[in-house]
Amino acid sequence: IFLCFESLHKKEQLPNNMCFCLPIETSDFPSECCSVMAGGTLTGWHADVATVMWRRMLGILGDVNCIMDPEIHAQVFDYLCELWQNLAKIRDNLGISIDNVISPSPPVLIPPLRILTPWLFKATMLSDKYKQGKLHAYKLICNTMKRRQDVSPNRDFLTHFYNIMHCGLLHVDQDIVNTIIKHCSPQFFSLGLPGATMLIMDFIVAAGRVAASSFLNAPRVEAQVLLGSLVCFPNLYCELSALHPNTPDIVVSQFTEVKVGFEICVLFLYLLQYKLTFVAM
Repeated sequence: IFLCFESLHKKEQLPNNMCFCLPIETSDFPSECCSVMAGGTLTGWHADVATVMWRRMLGILGDVNCIMDPEIHAQVFDYLCELWQNLAKIRDNLGISIDNVISPSPPVLIPPLRILTPWLFKATMLSDKYKQGKLHAYKLICNTMKRRQDVSPNRDFLTHFYNIMHCGLLHVDQDIVNTIIKHCSPQFFSLGLPGATMLIMDFIVAAGRVAASSFLNAPRVEAQVLLGSLVCFPNLYCELSALHPNTPDIVVSQFTEVKVGFEICVLFLYLLQYKLTFVAM
């Protein structure tokens, strides 16, 4: 019942509020295959009816970031992580070959894996009072965006996403940095998201902070794998535009000496290996 029309997903925007009562496009579906709600003739419970009902029930919650109690706020975002995991499992099991011979057609109905992002983006801007909820939000943002996207995010969405990641990777709270590194590794730069290389220097600096961290549970292995995924990049880019890692403001710099940056990357790899050996001892 968590499936939604691909046509709805294609029109997904970043709303100012969580309003899910969107019109359903019926042009791609014959009337005899659609419910009355979608302009067809079928009565009873069907996928499109369940989809609209689920979206409306989710919308009834309003803006969960208005919850005043930090503990309840954290519990809500912990459940949203669980809900998203269920949606992701549904998506992973769509279009699986039954006999391992014939590949089925791409599914018409796909789970809306980015439907929670407006709440998540807003949660990252809350005060430190809501730290646990913010950590859940960063975790879910990373898990959502390190997957292959069925529908490419639009430019406004990516701009907002990269701004949040830039601020998070440079955040003074090491727990936020650790959460992003842990849940972005290792697929983030292999997905080919438009503009993802803008965050390369941020990730290198953040991985260095993880390496230098005194916390035993810091995600050093994830940082090492993430940095290792960047080793081949100097062969692809002679000049690279990236956000400057010394300020949370949006300052784009041209890194002409990209190899120098990746030599630092290799240095961090050695440092991480040393840290891993030390922790193992």
